[in-house]
Amino acid sequence: MGSSYPTVDDIIQHGAPPEWLPFVIIGSAIVFCLIVLDIFVVIKHKKYSTRYPIQFLCVVGILQVFPVYACLNLVGIVVPRASDFTVFMSESYEAITFILFMRLVFTYMGGKKIYKQHVEGDKIHLNLPPCCCFVCLPQISISKCFFI
Repeated sequence: MGSSYPTVDDIIQHGAPPEWLPFVIIGSAIVFCLIVLDIFVVIKHKKYSTRYPIQFLCVVGILQVFPVYACLNLVGIVVPRASDFTVFMSESYEAITFILFMRLVFTYMGGKKIYKQHVEGDKIHLNLPPCCCFVCLPQISISKCFFI
């Protein structure tokens, strides 16, 4: 039971199928432009974030989402058998980005302790979209058990 997808060895020996060529060229150009634009944004952002270095690192990590996704998707298009690996890597980077976003929020609020004190006792309404019709859902108060 052979797979219809070419292997990396097939692509290296015989080259990519000719019908892929326009898509690979356009995709490579888009990825290149995205990386150049991202480098420009990081350089411009550097002068505004001199107070906390962790803030700059978090923002740069969050800004790298699109170039990382673009590069991994281009690899997944050119080498179809690597699509499982590229999906795994992009999902892993998305998880890292969520952690960086939470760290950035804590940095803006003045730290974890101050953030906990600020939101402790607040109520979260669970009847928001898409569950807005469930008016019987309770309100949850934020306590220390919400934070790790």
